[in-house]
Amino acid sequence: MQAIVLEGLCQAIVRELPDPEPARGEVVVHIARAGICGSDVAVFTGERQVEYPLVMGHEAVGYVVNPGDSSYASETRVVIEPNLPCGACRVCRRGHANVCPSKRSLGMNWPGAFAEQVSVPAEYVHALPADLDYEEAVGIEPLAVALHALRVSEVTEGDHVAVIGCGAEGLLLVQALVASGARVLVADLREERLAAARALGAERTLLVGPNERPGEEADFCAPIVFESAGAAKALELALASAEPGGRVVALGLGADAAKLVPLSFVRRGLTLIGSLIYEHPLDFQHAIHVVSEGKIRPSTLVSQTVTGLESVPAALQALATSDAGGKVMVNLDSHR
Repeated sequence: MQAIVLEGLCQAIVRELPDPEPARGEVVVHIARAGICGSDVAVFTGERQVEYPLVMGHEAVGYVVNPGDSSYASETRVVIEPNLPCGACRVCRRGHANVCPSKRSLGMNWPGAFAEQVSVPAEYVHALPADLDYEEAVGIEPLAVALHALRVSEVTEGDHVAVIGCGAEGLLLVQALVASGARVLVADLREERLAAARALGAERTLLVGPNERPGEEADFCAPIVFESAGAAKALELALASAEPGGRVVALGLGADAAKLVPLSFVRRGLTLIGSLIYEHPLDFQHAIHVVSEGKIRPSTLVSQTVTGLESVPAALQALATSDAGGKVMVNLDSHR
């Protein structure tokens, strides 16, 4: 089979590899569609360190070609849940498998899904409803990230919430919040992203400069604030925007230190929650349900579709050198 192998910084190459054989409890999935995530770009550029060589990619849908010893039938359409906790450590046993220190992640420390086929534990592939097309289903994985953040935030219908950062994950979060009945305020550095948030149901948007503090505007403050930009300044903005007694939920994976003043944080009685990926299998099952019901449409974020594995290196390079926004989808099987 062919796969995208990262052999060094910004060196993503199409390579011929042996077809995967399922180990006990695994199935082999033929990849039909894949999404390029910001974390894939970070791996590509070296911002997120990995061991080379590595088959990249983790957002993917396809169909089972070798069910192994599982109960799946061949040709079953599935979406892959790409983070695989160990299930045995103290963290997993305490119910926090999403932050398992020993978890395997496709495209990070385990062979990924920018490939014609990938072998995955059967427990971590989910059958798709017959009427759910691949173009919509490929967004289920990043949507599960947003739905997990929504759940841990304890947002209820009618709540006022703010979202700092409207990249792909932030816009999925806006969709999820609007679908839940929340009233959404959004801040971002770019007007086109704010326009996308308004189109998805945000009630108010605020264009901010890199050094501005939206929390200084009383009508922007909210009791629940989400940070989804992955930048230190964005987290500082989120903390500034939270009302006294409020909650800040951080999804972003920024690597720079953010400033937190204990005097202000404690006196305002804030809660800061880190929300990483999702809980297995709850959040994935929820994502499949809301997408199949048409309540959320991840495909609205797709700004470009490229065809074939050979197009992936150029797409990664373009995303690494520009900030065009939107989501790139890779069509790996035009017959499906």
